[in-house]
Amino acid sequence: MPVEPVTELGEEEFADDPQAGLAVVERLLAPRPAPGVTVICSQGGAIPSVLLALGVHVEGVRVHPPAAKGSVWVLGGRPGALSADYFRNFDPDPDAPGPA
Repeated sequence: MPVEPVTELGEEEFADDPQAGLAVVERLLAPRPAPGVTVICSQGGAIPSVLLALGVHVEGVRVHPPAAKGSVWVLGGRPGALSADYFRNFDPDPDAPGPA
């Protein structure tokens, strides 16, 4: 899997020029000839603004989507037609069935 560092999505860089960061996200999410998955990693200072720009809203929670340290957002679809799930942590579910 190719890895591409993108300074525009760094916390300070995004704060200085959010439009540049959003342009990078739009480029990364643009349709491409082969199917695939895009993974974007950033900090809590950039993530809520990127999610809002993509149309992700959390009902009844707050104005900005949460972005706690170590958390993950999983998005599916395309800009304008996204589904979004937020995972605060990765602790095993104590109520989940164990291995058979």
